[in-house]
Amino acid sequence: MNVNFRIFLFASAAAMTVPAAAQAQSTPAEEDNQEIVVTGTAGGSELRKVEASFAITTLDEDAVVKFNPQSTADLMKAVPGVWSESSGGVSGANINLRGFPGTGDAPFVTMQLEGVPIFTPPTLSFLENSTLFRIDETIERVEALRGGPNPVLSNGQPGLTTNFLLKEGGEDTRGSVRASTSTYDLLRVDGVLSGKLADDLYYMVGGYVQSSEGQRQAGFSSEKGYQFTVNLTKRLENGKINLYFRRTDDHGTWYLPVPLRVPGIDSSFVQVSPANRKTVVEGPYGQPLSADYGDGRGFDGFLAGGSLELDLGGDWSLSERMNFLKGDADTYGLSPRGGPRTIGQLGLASANTLITNRVLGPDAFVQHIGFQAVKKDIDSFTNDLSITKGFKGGSITLGYFVSHFGSKDLWNLNNNARYFELSGAREQVVINCATVTNAPAPCLNGTRLDATGDGKMNAVYAVADYEILPKLRLDLGARWVDHALDYTANTASNPVTGLTGVPNIVNNYNEQGISWTVGANYSFTDDFGAFVRINDGFRLPYFDDLRGGQVQLAAGDDLFFDVRQYEAGLKYQSRGVGVYLTAFRVETQATRSTAPVVDAPFSRFETEAQGLELDANVRLWGGLSIVASGTYLDGKISADADPNLVGNQAPRQPKLQFRIAPSYDFSIGDIEGSIYGAVSHVGKRQSNIQNTQPLPSYEKVDLGVELRMKNGLNFRVAGDNIFDAQGLTEGDPNSFDINTNGRYILPRTVRFTVGYEF
Repeated sequence: MNVNFRIFLFASAAAMTVPAAAQAQSTPAEEDNQEIVVTGTAGGSELRKVEASFAITTLDEDAVVKFNPQSTADLMKAVPGVWSESSGGVSGANINLRGFPGTGDAPFVTMQLEGVPIFTPPTLSFLENSTLFRIDETIERVEALRGGPNPVLSNGQPGLTTNFLLKEGGEDTRGSVRASTSTYDLLRVDGVLSGKLADDLYYMVGGYVQSSEGQRQAGFSSEKGYQFTVNLTKRLENGKINLYFRRTDDHGTWYLPVPLRVPGIDSSFVQVSPANRKTVVEGPYGQPLSADYGDGRGFDGFLAGGSLELDLGGDWSLSERMNFLKGDADTYGLSPRGGPRTIGQLGLASANTLITNRVLGPDAFVQHIGFQAVKKDIDSFTNDLSITKGFKGGSITLGYFVSHFGSKDLWNLNNNARYFELSGAREQVVINCATVTNAPAPCLNGTRLDATGDGKMNAVYAVADYEILPKLRLDLGARWVDHALDYTANTASNPVTGLTGVPNIVNNYNEQGISWTVGANYSFTDDFGAFVRINDGFRLPYFDDLRGGQVQLAAGDDLFFDVRQYEAGLKYQSRGVGVYLTAFRVETQATRSTAPVVDAPFSRFETEAQGLELDANVRLWGGLSIVASGTYLDGKISADADPNLVGNQAPRQPKLQFRIAPSYDFSIGDIEGSIYGAVSHVGKRQSNIQNTQPLPSYEKVDLGVELRMKNGLNFRVAGDNIFDAQGLTEGDPNSFDINTNGRYILPRTVRFTVGYEF
């Protein structure tokens, strides 16, 4: 870490050697504390960030550019309190929030577009919300709310809500077009155009098309796709109407854990190659299922929605927001089953490759690989209607949230697992897995699934705020939810003896619950304040919670994941300085799998966590600024059926992580530019609840430069992980043993972009 900090200091010093006369203009002090947020407020009403009684991070377009996210999940690393394992590629991330135990995907993360969840379930098996969303130049800003009023608003998910806000057109026609390439053969074109269609009617259209080999060396175009967005805005005398449509067809190879102790395998390795990407596996009832494992994970579908905001007069206002999503979110991946072995360790003198018939000697490394094929058709309709009455000193809002959602699944997991070489072409090797020695689980039958799920959520909520004393404002809210699921699943574990399927049906699951929040904010001055908050909520169960082991809980147990949060914070924002410090405590009652396999039995456990978050943006002098974020977390297992687990570190979250990002804005003649960089530290973590898979700490350094000409031309060069750190984000989810497989962070990449703005 000391080496990286010396690099960080050197980069900062180098930035300051730019001529002092080349300085960017400062934001006027009287405007500096006027940043407005709309997430975490009833009906999306506007609130000054420094007056918010909750922890929220905001990222404008410039901040997103300087972060240079490699995926939607990667951008979440800019948010303190969030641990994002974005090493799975453009899709398939694991995202966890401070104090919330998680084993995969993103069960406590809701992603919104224009204030409405893009898909009501935060997570289904092989699907988390970031898979469905791509960041491009149609996004104006991002707001990330942690805890706070989340249990009451939106879909009631108590963890993290990330709200993406679209650009809107204005009186003037504006646009940009950019072309990008990279060290991994990226070919990408972005464009956006906005302006006026008629009086009080405005438009914004934009999107991208791209293809690349991917950041790991797949050997073919493993990431490709496009996205197109249109946003229409009609301004009324007493409000605004907004309509949008987003079409996405984008996917990339799913990066899974790889062997950690095989020579030549590092963060650039991926199992998929031209020699093994296309194959045929057996579907749930023995029928052929063709799959291209180069497609990995992604989304092919659309999201359409809109909003209506009206001032009804007499201090009454109305907010109506809705969206509809439909598409395919399929998953194809090559999953390691056990650690690597040499041909000799399998008890063989040699083996031949399947396609080229090459002979592999006894020292050649191979690995047992399972084929994951998940076809998932999803849909969701969501509507959030609220009405607000203002009065002297406060307001009260009543709202109704409804969502219908569904998923149709066709799975084939690890059937007909085969051996592959771990070098060269990564060809399949002709080995009869039933006859080898020293190898776990030979000839896996795996899991087949044919399932249909439909769900409905109805919720009524009330939120009120009132200035009970000068400068002291109290807010409180409650939400009643009725949650219903209808799910039918047929599974078969053996294509010879069980093709008719084994029914496992859970129909008409229905449960109600109440969540609430109370907060207070005190403004010492217009620039400086403090807040305290307590909330009580839960994560709702979805289809996967019903399919397998969780139905084996004791009679009378509900499937809600109960969460209690306490928060207190200090806030200051003025004259180029914004500092937000939040202390938190999180108590959870949850369920966990008792084995690292699909549909294993579940048991109850509890966690306790407390810590501190820092979110700061400081303009020092001239054009020099520093953005810093950090989290200290002490999370423990506080209760479990297995007493040996009590006191263990909560899994998948580091005790300490931080990111320090200096930048220097300058101008030389007709050129304006920015030099920026970041150093990130991720502390030691445990990959599982048993604490048998420790993951070491690591550091990563990023650097970038942008030049903007007065004629509209601009150039960017952005390097990610420039020293090619080999950090690990997770161990092997298919094993409780010490790490033999693990998933590295993404390797060093550099992106080059040329653009034109008008």
